[in-house]
Amino acid sequence: MHARIKPAFGEINAAVTDLGNLGGSPTGTLRLHLPRLAARVFLEPLFGRFRSAYPDIVLDVTVDDALVNIVEHGFDLGMRLTEELDNDVVALPVGPPMRYVAVASPAYLAECGAPSKPPDLLTHRCISWRQHGSGGVGKWEFRKGRRTHSVAVEGTLVVSERNLALSAALQGVGIAFIAQQLAAPFIADGLLIVLLDDWSPPRSCWNVYYHKQHHTPRTVRAFLDFVDSVRKSTE
Repeated sequence: MHARIKPAFGEINAAVTDLGNLGGSPTGTLRLHLPRLAARVFLEPLFGRFRSAYPDIVLDVTVDDALVNIVEHGFDLGMRLTEELDNDVVALPVGPPMRYVAVASPAYLAECGAPSKPPDLLTHRCISWRQHGSGGVGKWEFRKGRRTHSVAVEGTLVVSERNLALSAALQGVGIAFIAQQLAAPFIADGLLIVLLDDWSPPRSCWNVYYHKQHHTPRTVRAFLDFVDSVRKSTE
């Protein structure tokens, strides 16, 4: 019963706040739940612009890779990749499709060689990633045309933070599977080499989302309008 009542009270409070906002700039607290990668590559660069556009909205940002029910945990908006979205949400795609690439340092490749196809990764030291709150280690997904490979890699390091995988790859620990946006500076400097490049097409994009409700707070609408304008300006 409590889980059903809590969202209802949230809608009532939002409606009361909006009555006080009529005719003026939106005010109040907007609670966001974002994975680490989304916070870094999407939200961080927008803090200044959002503050200028909506100076009276307080952004309360929680950075967490766990997949949570944002309503039950008291959040107004969340961010997820397209394939992680539930059916009962309203979602706005933001940013270009994500591309994950396998990378390794020149030192590692000099020692162990480079894989020529995804199954070859099973004979390499790979840096595995476990999503926070999940018991299993994620598989690495590759695609070339209609051909796909899902590889359950193994190695001597498992992390739940992508930056740790990046750091370990730079130190020659093994091969990491990382968002190209995170690895780009190190790739450009020759500190990391992209592997299986033709097996790594762009995938799904980030989405700002909220659960369907009878009343959408003005703070939520303001943030959605803001990110939509940012998206359109970069197209």
